[in-house]
Amino acid sequence: MERNPILEGLFATQAVQVSPPDAPFWYTSGKFGPYYVNTHYLFGGRKSAEEALAAIDAAVLDRASCPGRLRTLFLEGYARDPVYRTCIDALCDAVRRIQPDRPPRLLSGGERRDWYFSLPVADRLGLPHVSLFKDGEAWLSEPGSAAPARKLAPGSLQDLRAVHVVDIVTEASSFLRAWIPFLQGLGAVFEDALTVVDRVQGGTEALAEHGVRLHALARVTPPLFHEAAEAGHITAAQADLAVRFTGDPDGFLRSFLAEHPGFLDRTLALGGKNAEKAKLGREKGFYG
Repeated sequence: MERNPILEGLFATQAVQVSPPDAPFWYTSGKFGPYYVNTHYLFGGRKSAEEALAAIDAAVLDRASCPGRLRTLFLEGYARDPVYRTCIDALCDAVRRIQPDRPPRLLSGGERRDWYFSLPVADRLGLPHVSLFKDGEAWLSEPGSAAPARKLAPGSLQDLRAVHVVDIVTEASSFLRAWIPFLQGLGAVFEDALTVVDRVQGGTEALAEHGVRLHALARVTPPLFHEAAEAGHITAAQADLAVRFTGDPDGFLRSFLAEHPGFLDRTLALGGKNAEKAKLGREKGFYG
């Protein structure tokens, strides 16, 4: 069977990690589950991706120079790393397939992890890039240009068609809270979003209610884990656990605790960040 290069990249860089069957990951929400997704690890693996995240934190202090500095960083990664290059090329192809009779006039990406993907894709496609910051500011930079970005005023992108590129979509809360109203405030026509990974937890439906179509390179569905097991990235037992979770996350939580009655108490007794997350989940009533 022909290998899926995006799936290969996700597991080779540990952008997708699946836990051992008896040791699920704790999430910041206070719940737990059998897999974790850090899409930005596609940028050369964990170490390189975390170094780039620190560079982003430094770059945002000067918003005019921020897009140019980060574009250089990501394009160097594109030239250096074949996994990251494959991902960026696949995103470029996906943008070209979105309403080819009405191509976008610009791409946008939101602070911070979206920029790993939106900035190099915009540059490769020769499109202007709108860097959206969490406080609502938007800065426009031109592809292949060292000129400083310029801050955009409300309505300054009137009737220009935009595609928003993101690293991952779960419930699309960032879109609803920030990216959709920010782009609408600029006057842009925003009908399509593109993500590297769709966790398939309601984001597609939430965006559709706001007139936005979601396109994805990979979706966290049972075939993803079955294919990963067939390729030897995870065991069959790990795949089965992940498939159970994707079908019913809350049901998985209840059944796991029933099958492992001491799991919660052991986590709390060990202390540390996982204990804090478990305590939060207990306070929220996730465990009955």
